[in-house]
Amino acid sequence: TVGGVILLGLALLGVVDVTRAQVVEQPPVRVGEDPEISKMLVQALKSEDPQEKLKIYEKILEKDPANSDARREYKEAKFAVDQKNAAAAQETRKKKEEIETKSRGRAALRAAESALLTGDFLGARQKLNEAKSLGQSGPDVLRIERYIGNAEGAGTLRRYAVLGGAGVLLLGLLLWMV
Repeated sequence: TVGGVILLGLALLGVVDVTRAQVVEQPPVRVGEDPEISKMLVQALKSEDPQEKLKIYEKILEKDPANSDARREYKEAKFAVDQKNAAAAQETRKKKEEIETKSRGRAALRAAESALLTGDFLGARQKLNEAKSLGQSGPDVLRIERYIGNAEGAGTLRRYAVLGGAGVLLLGLLLWMV
């Protein structure tokens, strides 16, 4: 008998819990409100996706254009979707700019290499500096920089040799005249 009372109490407790769960699942129906709209409102409130909320509130407003709660929530969801789209567009622009910058940097590096091969060391140095400012780095940059440095050093040595030779020739000519 005591066991039966306990069992009956547990069963009643289980029924109460089931009823409570059903109350949570079912939104309270307002007087004169469509139960389908109530279900959609609950669905929209449960949703985390602003795009989905926007679609749900659009459906609600199609059925009941005077629903002020749905209109307010629609505006909030629309704002959230617009913010999300703006952030995505900004990210896309940023990635596009990064790709473009890398492309320009690689082109400047190739131009520096071409200028180096044609003997235009000043142009090669300028293009190399441009490539560096566009974020280029690594072994190719170091290799071209080393070649430019060697070529500039050889050019400086050649210039001093020519000037020294011309000076010696001029001095020899002056001594011969004296």
